[in-house]
Formats: sequence, structure tokens, C-alpha cells
Amino acid sequence: MQIPTSGVAIRRFEIGGVIYAAVVVLLGWAVMIDGGLMTDAPQHLGWAELVASVAYGVMQVYYAVYIVAELKRMRQVLTDYYDSEQDGLLFWMWLSIAVLLTMALTVPVFIFFSGWLLAAYGLFFFFGIFYMWFCFVRFVITSAFGKVRVADQCAEEERECQQTETLQEVRSEENLTTEQMRRIEYAVAGWLTEEGHLRHNLTKPDAAREMHVPGHLLTAWVKASGYDSFTQWITALRIKEAKRLLREHPDYSIEAVADHCGISRSNFHRSFKKVTGCSPSEFLLKTNR
Repeated sequence: MQIPTSGVAIRRFEIGGVIYAAVVVLLGWAVMIDGGLMTDAPQHLGWAELVASVAYGVMQVYYAVYIVAELKRMRQVLTDYYDSEQDGLLFWMWLSIAVLLTMALTVPVFIFFSGWLLAAYGLFFFFGIFYMWFCFVRFVITSAFGKVRVADQCAEEERECQQTETLQEVRSEENLTTEQMRRIEYAVAGWLTEEGHLRHNLTKPDAAREMHVPGHLLTAWVKASGYDSFTQWITALRIKEAKRLLREHPDYSIEAVADHCGISRSNFHRSFKKVTGCSPSEFLLKTNR
């Protein structure tokens, strides 16, 4: 995962720290009032609880929005590195964000309830925290964390290459020169002729290395060609090959076609339908009519 810049990290720490400190002070004040140190206890205690609840809710929503933005960035990093979608690596984060937002929006409300409603919400809060912690630990100790870290490091290296380009600075697809476009297209054409895109477990650094093209230039070329990411580009190429095989060899099994095209069997149907709008079986029926 990317480490935020020091300025951003400090600002977020200060904002969170200030809100946490305010909540602690307010709760401490409430405890003192509840102990009878102030004469107007019920009114002041109610205000302390209300302000603390609102502050807590604001803080949780703020960090939830930050996590959503970071999750989107991580998803883009993954789709620009691997040859297939890796949404499963981050699915737990989507669920954790949903739980976090639910707790953030409901704590200021349920804290003023009593009886079984408050007890039920307390159980939900406890299991929600446990679920997020369990998912985070599981993510760190499995290969998922390594996959995300490698993809993020690759993205960081590409950004550094863009910033330190000595011959010509390339920061987006619009900056590619005609000569660069021609050179990359020639390299890509040769790579496709050798069926490099049909290899299993392909990554963008592997493809760029085989083409003898800098990774950041390949990224720019892919986006200039109308694709959002490396994953989308490779998937489109593979599904194009799958359609050719299905038309020319209808006797081939779906599993054999998927394996030839470098797509796992579990992802083939979903990827095929996403690109073509129909399943492989439906495509075969249309083709054989």
C-alpha cells in the first residue's frame, strides 16, 4: 500500500487527534457530571453525549471517505498491473467500509437508546470491530498483501520514471509523440504475433520487458488506445482470440479455449460476457446459426 506524503499524513493525524481529544474531554466531563460534581447534571450530560456522538460520527465518516478513495486507487493499481481482475483481493475492504459507515451513522442515534436495542447494537458494534480486525489480519498474512504491494511498487516506480525522464517528459497519453506511438505499436505487434498476451499469470512489467518498452510508456500507449487499464486491454485481446477459436473450432471445449487464451476457467465466463455481452455458449449458438 502506498505511504501517504508527510503533509497529508500529518494533516490527517492532526484532524483525527483533535477529534479524539475532544471526545475524551467531553466524555470525561460527562463522567464528572454524572458523579454529581455539577448541579445541572442531566442537561449538561445530555449535551456532552450529543456533541461527543456527533464528533465521533464526523470523524468516522471522514476516515471512511478517505478509505474509499484509497481503495479506488488500489483497485486501479491492481488493474494496471495484473492480467485479470483482482477484485477479490479487496472485497473484504468494501465490506469493512460498509460496516464502518453503518457504525459511524448509527452510533450517534443508538447511544441514546436503552434496553434490548442498545444491547443488540452493542453486539453489532463488537462483532463489526472484530470482523474488520480479522479481515485485516487475514489480508496481511496471506499472499493478497504481497500482490497489492508489488503492484503499488510498480506504480510508484512508473511515477518516478515519468518525473525523471531525461529525453522527454511523459506524464499522460496525450504527451506521447508520433515516433513513440509508432515504436510502441511496432513492439506490441511483434509481441502479439508471438502470442505473448496468451500466457498465464502475465503482469505489465513482464509484458513491457518482453516488448523492450518502458513500463510507463506502455501504460500511456494502452490508455491512448482507448483502454482504462492493462487488465482491460489484455482481457479484450484474449476474448478476441477466444471468439476466433470458438468460431473456427466449435468442437473445442470451453475449458480448452480458456486455457489457450491464458484465462482461468473460473474467470472465463465472466470475462467473456463482460466483453461480448453474452456467454460462450450463447456465442456458439449465434455463430452456428
